[in-house]
Amino acid sequence: MNEGYRRALTRIRSAAGETSDGTALDIVIAVFEASSWVAAIAERRGLNGDAQVRGLRHVRDRLLHGAAAPMSFDQETATWRWDPSVNLPPPTPEDRPEPGRDSYERHLAGHPVVEAIDYFDDLIREGSSSQPPPPPD
Repeated sequence: MNEGYRRALTRIRSAAGETSDGTALDIVIAVFEASSWVAAIAERRGLNGDAQVRGLRHVRDRLLHGAAAPMSFDQETATWRWDPSVNLPPPTPEDRPEPGRDSYERHLAGHPVVEAIDYFDDLIREGSSSQPPPPPD
């Protein structure tokens, strides 16, 4: 499980380090893969109370059910950033309510993708959350 996650991180960092030309699909695929691994690892290790994990699960759900590309390339800073959830396709009726949306908005939206990936990498290596459990979304 951890090996699959680490390989997905390598693909994200590789795609995020390039220009926006031709890498959007690469980074979306790698983010979906990594977010799925984070969700599985968080479930096993009891890390689902972490606000950023909840936000990333929201991203994974939007990718899976809404075919969303939740990030865009910021030309000014040459950085891939998480988009605000209002830019994502609306959830299907089966997806409502959207668990993790508030956590996504507070902790991921507008921030660099690699920053969040570094956070998840540290969290998984440490095996515990440094944040108190958030209130339900």
